[in-house]
Amino acid sequence: MGAVNMYVGSLNTAITLIFRLDRIGQVKWFLKADALGGREAAGWISFIYGSEGFGIKQDLPLAAQWLLKGATHGDVESMCDLAKAYINGRGIEKNNLEAFKWLAVVTAKENNPEAEELLRQTAKTMSRSELANARKQAAELVKKYVTAHDREDKEFERSE
Repeated sequence: MGAVNMYVGSLNTAITLIFRLDRIGQVKWFLKADALGGREAAGWISFIYGSEGFGIKQDLPLAAQWLLKGATHGDVESMCDLAKAYINGRGIEKNNLEAFKWLAVVTAKENNPEAEELLRQTAKTMSRSELANARKQAAELVKKYVTAHDREDKEFERSE
């Protein structure tokens, strides 16, 4: 429980200071939060490295690596941003199969109209055999990252 409280404290501190610190200071706080298991921290680090003009040299491949880390640790925003990076080749090689898989996870976890539209558009770029393969691989990723709780939350959001 102590580690969880430290993580929450570190992440809250980092978010509170986000507009007060320079980017180097922000990265240091987010690295601490990440080391304590903060799923969202990797997405923030990716945002910083993917941005220009904030005192840290833009590094799109590094930003993509941080998105992948955030996605594989369960951060939905990182999953969606990683899919967009795969679609656009931003910091990572274009790969519609990978984009499709991560968008499938996002849309299974939550009601996300943007991700749903990107999933439809990505599917349109694939042949029938590519799409069948993408759906099969996406199903495996969904099993890994989507919990019963996620499905319940999504259903609850729909009913509101």
